Amino acid sequence: MTSSAALSPAAPESIVDHPEAGSWAARRPVTAVVPAVLGFAMGTLTSVAGAVFGSQAGGAWFVAVALFAVALPLWWLGGIQLLRGSRTGARLVGGLAIAELGFSVFKLVVFQESAGVPFSAISAVVLGCLAAPATRRWAR
Repeated sequence: MTSSAALSPAAPESIVDHPEAGSWAARRPVTAVVPAVLGFAMGTLTSVAGAVFGSQAGGAWFVAVALFAVALPLWWLGGIQLLRGSRTGARLVGGLAIAELGFSVFKLVVFQESAGVPFSAISAVVLGCLAAPATRRWAR
């Protein structure tokens, strides 16, 4: 008779990304998953919409189109790295969230565009989750 431990294969080392895999830290904290997922969604939405609207507006907005084109892969890279437990990923997501917050405030103040309010709230949630102790322990 074989034990159930002998029947379940161990995970290969390449699958486990976090340095403390196998311990309590191998489970991603919710405060690390939330900013990564929100970053994927918000980064994709704002980058694609910003590139489309900026190209339609023309003029100096073409600079914004280039910035949005650069921001999209950075949001994804930061989110993936954050899920893997990378401090660099957490910093990248945090920096992009601060930039998004600044852009939302700019749109609200200069253009009186209330669409920036939900994005400001999402950015605040992302920054709050990144500052949580569990996320800071996870992202080493």
